[in-house]
Amino acid sequence: MRAPLEVRLAAALLAGSALLFLLTALLRLLDEGGTGWLQLPLLQLAVAIGVAGGVLTGVRLARLAGIVIALLGGLLHMVLALQPAPWWARVVSGLVALVLVYVAVLLNTKSAVEFCGGGRRDARR
Repeated sequence: MRAPLEVRLAAALLAGSALLFLLTALLRLLDEGGTGWLQLPLLQLAVAIGVAGGVLTGVRLARLAGIVIALLGGLLHMVLALQPAPWWARVVSGLVALVLVYVAVLLNTKSAVEFCGGGRRDARR
């Protein structure tokens, strides 16, 4: 069974936002120098790819993990957007935060819940 559009879009946005976070960290590493810029983006990318794969295959716990990861990632990026940083990095973090909240909304749609096996059973049977 093919995943619904909401699930495919949520998985793509989850992985894509992590890739954008990694690209932003690489640009800041080249611009500002220093170390420690890549640990968190690489961790977010690894988790996002794993959760996206689980969501696309219909694993119920992957959908719940995706919601948690998306909301925590959105909170992280809002904090990063409010820190003193180059303007372009703050704008990217703000946009990624918006995308991650949208991913959480997409994973809460009826079609995503039913695809991942969390639909309600008919009480009249």
